Order: sequence, then C-alpha cells, then structure tokens
Amino acid sequence: MNFNDFVKKNSLEFSDSDKKIYNFLSQRPNHIPSLTMQKMADGAGTSIASIQRFCKKLGYSGFQEFKFAFKNYLLQNQSNDISNKSQYLNEYAKIITQFANQDKKDINNLISTIKNSPQIFSFGVFYSSIPARFLSMALIDNGYRSHYADNYVTGSHLLNSYTPKDSFIYFSISADDEYDFNRHFKDEFEQYKNTYLITFNPNSPIKKAFRNIILLPGREFILKSSIDPQSLFCLLVEYLVNNLNN
Repeated sequence: MNFNDFVKKNSLEFSDSDKKIYNFLSQRPNHIPSLTMQKMADGAGTSIASIQRFCKKLGYSGFQEFKFAFKNYLLQNQSNDISNKSQYLNEYAKIITQFANQDKKDINNLISTIKNSPQIFSFGVFYSSIPARFLSMALIDNGYRSHYADNYVTGSHLLNSYTPKDSFIYFSISADDEYDFNRHFKDEFEQYKNTYLITFNPNSPIKKAFRNIILLPGREFILKSSIDPQSLFCLLVEYLVNNLNN
C-alpha cells in the first residue's frame, strides 16, 4: 500500500506540519481508519488544527471525509489484490470447464483400448513423468498389467516386450522432442495401432507417428505458466481411471 498514491503528494505543497502528518500516516496506512484525530495529532507531533488543515489540503471537508475516502480506497485495493491473486485460479478453472465440456470421443476410445489391452505402457519425461507414473500405478491398483518409463532409454527397452494388442500412452506438454522420439521410438511405433499421444500442442512434429492423438485444452495457459502444469494431465488420468469400470 503506497500512501502517496492516495494523497498524490507530488502535486501538493506541504508545510513542515503537513510533512510530519504525511510521514506518520504513510508508515501505518492500514491503521488510518481506526485513528482518532487526537491520536493522529499526537502520533505526528502536531495539533488537531493541523490535521484539519491537512485534510482540507487534500481536498476533503474535514477529517471524517478524509477517513471515509481512505477506507474506500483500502477496500478497492484489497479487492484488486484478491482479484490479481485469484486470476491464475480463475484461468485454471476455465481450463477445467473446457475439459469437462469437450468431446470425449478420443478419450473414451482410449478407455476402451486400455480395457482390452494385455499390457499398458505409459511414458513421460521430466515433469510429464508424473502423470505417466500416476496412470501406471492406478492401472496396477485396478488389476491391469501396466508399466511406465521416465526416460527415452528405459522407454525404448519397454518396447521390446510390446505386442500389437498392447497400448502405449505418451504424455508431453509440447510434444516437440522430435530428435529423441525419432531416435528411440519412431520405427517401433509405425507398426502398432494402439499408440496415443496426449498433448496440448496441435502442431506437434511427432504426432504423425501416433495412431491416436488426444489434444487437451489450455495451451495458452500452459505457455504462461511458471512450470509445466502436469496437474492438467493428472486431471485426465483421474478421468480415465474413474471411468474404467463404467
């Protein structure tokens, strides 16, 4: 809270007494609504008359109008602070709503494939390893034979036991890891149909290698996030697991 923003000190000529009052108030702006004129005068080392003149110099009829205006100023700025702090959550909520309302045809197809797969492999690197691991663990808990990998070398080794009826689920926010993907996965993927890329990037350079693409909403939100928000992937995992028994 900058008291100067309220009083617009730079546009006023303050006397020595005014400066004492300003310095006293600027150090404790949140206390102003509860201060009496006498307490303000005592704290600033001035007189009640000086407080009255200070308030009038700011454009108010007196002390009470000054306090009333400052209370409104505090409330307005507190409201703005709350709004700014909740902006991220509001945007996050919008993405959840978009996910809830989007066509689930591709996602339901994945659920059906999982149910009919002898083995399910899930893969993700770095942050994307989180949803890959969560999915694998949840599938195991539900009686499925599932494996996951969090790096390309381990992932390529998993493909050695992959069969045409198995499923491979690849999590990646941007899905732009073309070099590593081509080096470790591309040749194997071309011969299987139950391969799924789950991403936020509609222009992924590796999507042609997959038979199935699940594009999630929220790409603009992702680009503004300070970290890879894998919580949105985990939302999808939650949906998948909860609908396996339907």
